[in-house]
Amino acid sequence: MRCSRCLRLPPVRRCIQENPWKPPPPPLVPQNHTFPGGHGFGSWFSHLQAIDEAAKRGDVEGANDAFSAALRAKDPAEQLPTALWNTVLKAYAKAGDFTGARGWFDRMIYHNVSMNAQTFGKLLDSAATAGRIAEAERWIMELIHPAPGHHQPAASSTARARMDSHVYSIMVSACAKAGDAKRAELWLERSSSAGLAADAASYGAVIDAHARLEDLDGALVSLAAMGAASLRPDAVAQGAVLNAGGKVGRWQEVLTTLDSLVDASSPEVAYSREPFMDPVSFTSLADACAKKGDIEGVVSWLGKMEAAGHALTVVSCNTAIDACVRRGRLGEARRWLGKMFRLGILPNEFTYTTLINGCARKGEAREAEEWLEEMWRVSLKPNEVTYNAIIDAHAKNGDGGSAAKWLQHMEEEGVAPDEVSYTAVIDGCARQGDTDGAVRWLRRMEKAGIKRSLCAHNAVIASFANAGDSQGASQWLHSMAALRVEPDVISYNAVVNSHAKSGDSAGASAWLERMKELAVVPNLITYNTVVAAYARRGNPDGVADVLDAMTAADLEPSLVTWTSMITACANSSPRRAEAAERVFRQMLKIGMKPNKVTVQALGRAIGFKKRNLLLQELGLKDLES
Repeated sequence: MRCSRCLRLPPVRRCIQENPWKPPPPPLVPQNHTFPGGHGFGSWFSHLQAIDEAAKRGDVEGANDAFSAALRAKDPAEQLPTALWNTVLKAYAKAGDFTGARGWFDRMIYHNVSMNAQTFGKLLDSAATAGRIAEAERWIMELIHPAPGHHQPAASSTARARMDSHVYSIMVSACAKAGDAKRAELWLERSSSAGLAADAASYGAVIDAHARLEDLDGALVSLAAMGAASLRPDAVAQGAVLNAGGKVGRWQEVLTTLDSLVDASSPEVAYSREPFMDPVSFTSLADACAKKGDIEGVVSWLGKMEAAGHALTVVSCNTAIDACVRRGRLGEARRWLGKMFRLGILPNEFTYTTLINGCARKGEAREAEEWLEEMWRVSLKPNEVTYNAIIDAHAKNGDGGSAAKWLQHMEEEGVAPDEVSYTAVIDGCARQGDTDGAVRWLRRMEKAGIKRSLCAHNAVIASFANAGDSQGASQWLHSMAALRVEPDVISYNAVVNSHAKSGDSAGASAWLERMKELAVVPNLITYNTVVAAYARRGNPDGVADVLDAMTAADLEPSLVTWTSMITACANSSPRRAEAAERVFRQMLKIGMKPNKVTVQALGRAIGFKKRNLLLQELGLKDLES
């Protein structure tokens, strides 16, 4: 790619000294103008299209090449329209190349190009994308208010009047795009101090910046300021603040604030909810419900959207499918897809990837593959998220071989596997107790240039645990320190589980104590694993000791814990029937509802006939098996 420096002429002030400012030439290219060789207005417009195509991709080199072609086609005495120059700036902005954009701007000054608000907007967009807003601020303020004794640059003298009315909104937008809501607010204040009224788009940009930071309070303050300025929120502002409110469960508060935006002295800005609830707003509220798995809320808001005369879109339908998947209701997700087809709405990559994710969560690997095949049939290209979901579906089924096959297919399709891809394959091997496969894929992950992650190491340890190889699990835990991977509670839990699976309750208990010594706080899973180890050995006293430790750690026993206690009584020799019944009655007393596993363990402890009588006495006859 061509270096941006080769396009850059001397700095602004040096250019001014060497090339004193002259009034701009007459209008650049009238519509009936003809370039040499018969090139008319349509000719430079075709060049504009070529530059714009490159700019949309952030292809700076391509944009410069297309611009050079336009230069070669024009009369030497003519200037190219500002739009062509600005579109090259757009390429720099898309690429986030602020240095290159500055160089191009200097070149525009040198050639006395008439600048407009779009010129400065694209320049500042490049700064926002590059994360160099502070530098852009200093530079833009220097153009508006140059130091005494220096010539005004051509850009400042010809565009200053227009720039004064736009620079503030441009800077607000640039800061907001960079995610700096506070700096965007500062530019709004500067606008007011300069006696210039900010427009709705500027307020909307600030609100959107706060919303993306999930700062609902900041967004509401800006929304109120917007109302005080007698401005009505646009779709961007409404959608942003509604989405932020939905994420934290405060959408009703947002709706109330929007309803109250009425200035008593300017009744014309008063409006009811219906006019400002546009498709973006409805979809934002539906999306907030979807993120909580509230399918009924999603259906309600999308129903209101249709009732208000707005057609459903692929985004709104995807929101409903996402909500169904989050709740594990794949049937409803499929019905929403059918509705999309009936309405003539074409599903996109997100639609199918969401469905594939839903299948993966349930371990429905075959259906996940069918959805992927459907994507191929409709010419949609799966991405790494899609493939990772397929790999994960097979991994959850403990099918490491199929998970590995899909990772390899992913590579063949030109989609680079990431940490998630490799970790899922390792997890698939781990669930099978395939220690060799887990280790091999961890090494392949490292060979591919992907840093070994904590999750990947934990999966390898889990493979040894599931194979009942406590020594191998312990060795891999110790090896993490040499690789500068800090073990967490999941790492230690896997080692505890390796001892539990091999029937070594004493070893599991020893690792529990070691965790405490190393200041790794055991969680409920840790304690339940040790309790289960003692229960399998039929050691109720060992279970009681662990329960005492749980109480000291302020952890409440779960259903798994209670079931293990009863199992310990059942496996004890002789069986402790009275203790098992006492434990069962106690768990009911504290509101813990037993499941079929609990009832089965109770039957083994006290006898199935007596168990059935007890269940009838306690009104739990439905749990009889």
